[in-house]
Amino acid sequence: MIRYEISEMIAASPERIFPYLSEGDRYLLWMAVSAVEAVPPDRRGLGSRWRMETKEGAFVVEVTGFEQDRRVAFDTVEGPFDWKSDFRLDPQGDGLTKITSSGEVTLRGARRLLQPVAAAEIRRGEAAELVKLKALAEA
Repeated sequence: MIRYEISEMIAASPERIFPYLSEGDRYLLWMAVSAVEAVPPDRRGLGSRWRMETKEGAFVVEVTGFEQDRRVAFDTVEGPFDWKSDFRLDPQGDGLTKITSSGEVTLRGARRLLQPVAAAEIRRGEAAELVKLKALAEA
């Protein structure tokens, strides 16, 4: 299993950042995905599902944790490997918000042999996504 935790300080309120975490159509703006669509029934918040295309393949994720303007967590329902991710927003005062992206990835089958390489790539990718999110939220 690969575990990661990445944080970034953003000069924006949690209310400004949260839609990027909770609205799937915004994932295209900052996540490493090439397509995103809601999986019926199309709803928002806890229990909603999104199909995402990535370079690793197609995933369906379900929102398993949801606290307005504070937290969104996802678990993979379908995909080439299991991924649990959690995004937390913590106000820091003076208009700053700390965002923390943490998660666990479990590779399956022969892919497990690639775990050391995959771990570094996943951590770099998560950090790069937070940098993109920071730029969007601060614009």
